[in-house]
Amino acid sequence: MLPNFPCVVLPPESTVSDLARERPFVLLAVLAVASSTRTLQGHSLYDEEFRKILGLKFVAGGERSVELLEGLVVYVAWYPFHLRPKNKQAFQYIRMAVDIISDLELDQECDSDDIDIPPTPERMDQIRLYLATYFMVSHQSTAWACTRPMKYTPFTSLAIDMFQRHSTSPSDMALSWKARLQRLVEEANELRKSKSKKGASTSSHHQSGYQTGLVLRGMESQLSEWESKIPPSVASQPTIRIAVLFTRLFITAAPLFRFPTIKNPGANGNEMPGYIPTQEQMLGAVPTLHGMLEFFLSLQAGEINAFCGADWGSLILAIVLGYRLSFPLPQHPDWDDAVARRAVGFGAYLDRLCKMGDGSDSDEILQGMQPASSSAAAATAKLRHNMDVLSASKVVIGVVRDKFQKRIRKLAGPPPPVAAPPVTGGIIQNLWAAATGSGKTAEPVPMPASHPPVMPGTECPMLDGSVEPYYPYWDETFAANHLAQGSFGGGGEQQQQAYNDLWSTISMGWAQESINFEGL
Repeated sequence: MLPNFPCVVLPPESTVSDLARERPFVLLAVLAVASSTRTLQGHSLYDEEFRKILGLKFVAGGERSVELLEGLVVYVAWYPFHLRPKNKQAFQYIRMAVDIISDLELDQECDSDDIDIPPTPERMDQIRLYLATYFMVSHQSTAWACTRPMKYTPFTSLAIDMFQRHSTSPSDMALSWKARLQRLVEEANELRKSKSKKGASTSSHHQSGYQTGLVLRGMESQLSEWESKIPPSVASQPTIRIAVLFTRLFITAAPLFRFPTIKNPGANGNEMPGYIPTQEQMLGAVPTLHGMLEFFLSLQAGEINAFCGADWGSLILAIVLGYRLSFPLPQHPDWDDAVARRAVGFGAYLDRLCKMGDGSDSDEILQGMQPASSSAAAATAKLRHNMDVLSASKVVIGVVRDKFQKRIRKLAGPPPPVAAPPVTGGIIQNLWAAATGSGKTAEPVPMPASHPPVMPGTECPMLDGSVEPYYPYWDETFAANHLAQGSFGGGGEQQQQAYNDLWSTISMGWAQESINFEGL
């Protein structure tokens, strides 16, 4: 999993006992992250223990250490936020990480920092954590439209250059390139968030549009230059390939990536986006969108389950873009959504995304959620224990597919009225009367005069409640309530006891350093 986000260095020869003795909080984060690749319930079970230890260290003990920061970064980097969007813990953990960065002054240049002088191993560890935190904060604020508590500074640029020049590890090179590419995404996002008053003159609007076009072309040229400089051994890594494709996509279509929220479903009526891409530009982004989706579809289940949160965020925003390009756009009254739907072919991609990784379709997973009544409790409990990140994500994508198909049918209008059989009396007429209730043909329904407008804030299945019935299958917080009501079987207690026993054994032996980990 670390190749997807190399935020810490774990020596190949290090063992569980070594981590338990030297970096126990990092071990707890690693155990939680590793458990989520097998079952999301495992991640939920560790979450309570993680919060307890974090509270004792950060709040009660006032600890500010590199180890605490490492554990926080590891935990948050793989936190399945896209499956728990209403859970604010990830944001709280990120703020804690930023506070530790500030308290330890890791965001400031040291006297020994010199682009021409190799940093010490300790300083390299500090720079690695700083860049990892910056990337995590920046990507989350871009993807989920939240406040950014950590800014890009001249030291960020220096840290990237130093890390890239003096590190010989391919994983460190990957992290530096992820941070560098994220800065381009950040700049495009800032350009997108800039506002212009509706009352502005036409000349100033054209001037602003021309200047914005120059900036965007500069970003695209910069991206092409950087892409050519990435070493092949680094460029071939899935996380870098995803980052490059997402950056190129975001630069072109950033205004369409605006993530809706319940509190802020639409733009301010007195303001307009800083720039709106032309129809040609958006259609020109379709090949990049196809390339990105095809790359995700080419990955194996193990590779997808190892995704960090940024990788999942990139996939989600690609799905958001494909969805929005397929329908009318309020920003583009002349947008030909019928042409766009044919060009994007998003319905076919959703069908394939519901089978990505292991080939199992989201419908098969949903069928497994509703077993035969004779063993419903046991089967549901078993399914919940086997629900990994990939399976849960495909369930969500399946809900998106249903919404997409429903909206396509709505655009097509109601089916034509069914005419009555051309006979009178007899058994056929009786059947027709029974079917319609009156025996009369249905009244024709007029076609809609225009397409229904896009409704930001109601389209996202994670915000409108469409996915909530499935939360208990991967979120222990919801599952606990159902267990208390007897909705599920009792198999979860043994699973939870196993995780608790493992962590209790580790935590109780820290001081004695007398644990035997060979059997773990």
